Amino acid sequence: MSSATAKKEKFLDRLADDNGVAIIVVDADGNEASVSNNNSMCRSLYGSKEFAPECAKFCGSAFDKAFEAGKSVDYDCYAGLSCRAVPVWEGRQQFVAIVGRTFLKAERYRTATENAITGDWRQFKPTEFFENVLISGSSQSIDRVTKKLEKFSIRERNDILELDRLQVVEPVPEPPVEAVIAPPDPVEINNLIEKFKAETENAAAELETAASKAVYQDRSSAAEWRSLFGSLMKLEYRAACTSVLT
Repeated sequence: MSSATAKKEKFLDRLADDNGVAIIVVDADGNEASVSNNNSMCRSLYGSKEFAPECAKFCGSAFDKAFEAGKSVDYDCYAGLSCRAVPVWEGRQQFVAIVGRTFLKAERYRTATENAITGDWRQFKPTEFFENVLISGSSQSIDRVTKKLEKFSIRERNDILELDRLQVVEPVPEPPVEAVIAPPDPVEINNLIEKFKAETENAAAELETAASKAVYQDRSSAAEWRSLFGSLMKLEYRAACTSVLT
């Protein structure tokens, strides 16, 4: 698999999986150019000689409906699934992205289930027919995907199937600006030297004062501890413990 094909499938597959809908890209003749997260019911029905003509009345005419309208078109298919045909471009060729193929109403799913158990669709294996049935609580998932795909509805825009051909505009480098270095001012340099000297002397004095204070405190603390230990040695054990704790 080429890197270009991998990019195409990755984009559409991720978009379909993240939103729980199918995305099927077909050309003017109804040939599938890309299939992502297809509904297992559609796969079975469209793949059968008996029911494919019924499916073709809906998804088979999605291309014509979308490009005749010049915009996205909603429809409910033969199986009762909600779909949206979004016109897209691939280079100079027109395609339509069929988005959805999902049940938005519970009663339609129940009807499809009954038809698969006791009706015309009972010829299909349940494990295959219900392998990937798509059910949505609302049309919001279809709306989100449509918004992502509609940017490919305008000709000359980046193609839906050629994501590897995205145009990257390189930034135009600005011409380098030569820095103008002014000659040093002797007066300013002397002022900086004097300021640095004064700050250094102040810092040294503060450090010496702090050190002397710390030494004095350490000496005072040591004297206090020596006095305390001396007095403790003269006390009984219980009295000495009480003196330390208090």
